[in-house]
Amino acid sequence: MVPLVLLRDTRFVVANVVTFTVYFSLSAILFFLPMTVVSAWHLPEISAAAAAVAPLSVFIGRLVLRVGAGRLIAFGATLIATEILGMGLTDPWADFWRATFPSAVFLGAGMAFIVTPLSTVVMPGATQSSTGAASAVNNAVSRIAGLLAVASMGSVAAWAYACTGGPIGFGPLEDRLAHVVATNARFQTICLIATRLAIASATLSFVFLRNPPHPTRAHSASD
Repeated sequence: MVPLVLLRDTRFVVANVVTFTVYFSLSAILFFLPMTVVSAWHLPEISAAAAAVAPLSVFIGRLVLRVGAGRLIAFGATLIATEILGMGLTDPWADFWRATFPSAVFLGAGMAFIVTPLSTVVMPGATQSSTGAASAVNNAVSRIAGLLAVASMGSVAAWAYACTGGPIGFGPLEDRLAHVVATNARFQTICLIATRLAIASATLSFVFLRNPPHPTRAHSASD
């Protein structure tokens, strides 16, 4: 059971909504991008795996205290939206290493700006007795977002593929031009949806996830 006190915390609720929309977007892209790269562009599977490489970040935690979690999450989500849009726009080029891979790297950078700040937003709003529940809820939301992204976007991808004249299905290897065009159109549709969700995440973060007053400063002011 989720402690009701958590649901009364606006920052906690918004942080989980942002978690859902961000991970939904990311999961949709990372699921359908390899299918596009392999089945339409005929690149080896190792190229598709390279797109999932995300740079590690060790300094984001310090930035949270200086800049604020909301701004960092908004910046990361904006970066994600920009790179997903870039993937969609350059998708017809079928140029993985010069167009898609750089966007994938910056996509990972965007996630680096989100993960740690989200934790700082979710955890402080919980009491000591509900800290574990807050962490579990946030982890569950991210997992559910990934599952729903794959399940729901599969139907959208099939619809987009069929509407653009796809001859078979969007998964199998195929050399026909109609398949390549339909597969690219399918991925562009996924990118458009993911971009809008990432923009919504950035907006919610910037508006609602402001840093709460520092406890020490608040205590001094009351004195």
